[in-house]
Amino acid sequence: MAAAQGQGQGQGQAQCQGTTPISNPSCSPMQHIIQVGNETYHQMQPMQHIQPMQQAMQCSTSFQNHPNSTYSNTPNTSHIPPPWAQDISLQIQSVHKKLEKLDSIETSLSRMQGELNSLSTRVLEVEKSQQFISNSYDESTKTNAIALNELDNLKTSLEDSIRANNQLSEEILDLQCRSMRDNLLFYGVAEAQRGEMEDCEKIVLDICRSSLNITDDVLIERAHRIGRPNDNRPRPIVAKFSRFPQREVVRKSAFKLKGANISIGEQFPKIIQERRKKLLPVMKEAKDRQRKAVLIKDKLFIDGKPYHPPATEADHLDAPVPAQGAEGHSSPGGRWERRDTRGGGRGRRTR
Repeated sequence: MAAAQGQGQGQGQAQCQGTTPISNPSCSPMQHIIQVGNETYHQMQPMQHIQPMQQAMQCSTSFQNHPNSTYSNTPNTSHIPPPWAQDISLQIQSVHKKLEKLDSIETSLSRMQGELNSLSTRVLEVEKSQQFISNSYDESTKTNAIALNELDNLKTSLEDSIRANNQLSEEILDLQCRSMRDNLLFYGVAEAQRGEMEDCEKIVLDICRSSLNITDDVLIERAHRIGRPNDNRPRPIVAKFSRFPQREVVRKSAFKLKGANISIGEQFPKIIQERRKKLLPVMKEAKDRQRKAVLIKDKLFIDGKPYHPPATEADHLDAPVPAQGAEGHSSPGGRWERRDTRGGGRGRRTR
């Protein structure tokens, strides 16, 4: 046993002959580098208190800088780092790539943050504009509501004013008619030459006695001609009677003047005259059909029923009166509904 150990030590000494040990204090804890001729041998030692990466870097640097070491660019399998170092190097490269990606992501995030800030600013501006528009719309709505309310009030006031005006106009017309209630107009009476005086009251009394055969005393307050002088026809004479019954006697006796150039009529305000003028053709047509037609002031009664003129003034002639042998009544539109009672037929509207 002792001999074997001695032999082994002898062989170890023989093997180390001709070798040049390379000492590196920084590498001594983990390895010894031994140069034998042209060959280099690494003797690994246990690692204590040094990280694997630090040990690999320190040993590689000491080996390359050693004056007795043989280093060249020629590939040498003995210079390949161990697998664990290669893994660490790959991991470091992977970390570097990830860091580069993180830098790119950070740049993109910064750009996106700037765009988001700009977008947030624009959104705030749009919200302010929208709020301004909303406020303006609310104010406009309130203003329009107030204006519409005022317009409704004005419309109501206008309608009330028109209604009151119409009522007042009718009252004035009624007063005018009452003031003319005792008057009669005598048409077609020859007029004296210009410059000559004429007694209109005497002319009216002569007509009442001679033409109308009225024997009672007729009292006339005043009588005169009205209107502008006209060479083609004489102006009418208006006579105001002292008593309304005497005026009615004269008016009802006017039929005796049929065929003469003289006629007698009632005096009315201009508006009433225009209304009566529109109703006269209808009354004449009704009388031609042997219907009982009476015109009282501006109201026409046919067979005891009031006649309502059409909506338009031009259509007042388009409202015929029912002929004999038929019962009828005036419709709200001013037309007569003819109902034949002889054949029991259905009623129909005629023109």
